[in-house]
Amino acid sequence: MSLDRFKCYLSQLPEVKLPDRDWSLRWIKRIFEFLRKPLESDLTLDTNLLIAFLVAIKKNEVPAWQRHQAAVTAGRYQMMTCGA
Repeated sequence: MSLDRFKCYLSQLPEVKLPDRDWSLRWIKRIFEFLRKPLESDLTLDTNLLIAFLVAIKKNEVPAWQRHQAAVTAGRYQMMTCGA
């Protein structure tokens, strides 16, 4: 599902407030970039791809709380694609 669709999906989740929404969009963009996928494309995330991304950002010294934020974002993205 595209980035635009994810943005719309996030806006419909009452538990995701504006700052978290913005960070979720930033994280999903980074995941798309890591996987070299266009932002308009469908993105299928599996466990191995997500782990590879998280390991890569850990090597770049991204703090644990931000890696958690990225993982939560990936989970939300997957929930959106399951409901499509």
